[in-house]
Amino acid sequence: AGDPLAAPLLLGFGLDEWSMDAGSIPKVKRELAGLDSGACRELAERAVTLDTPEAVRAELKRYASKV
Repeated sequence: AGDPLAAPLLLGFGLDEWSMDAGSIPKVKRELAGLDSGACRELAERAVTLDTPEAVRAELKRYASKV
């Protein structure tokens, strides 16, 4: 949960409790502050259809570049 790139995906999956290193908290909080929960749900729906971790990471990077 400490990877800011993954924050939109985890939010889209409905996670409401996160475990991470204390040093990651400020970065992830900044990422979460600017996210739209509906768009994150759509991202999660797309991500579960992908076949590889690499494809999911590429989708997360595409999403991050648009936010």
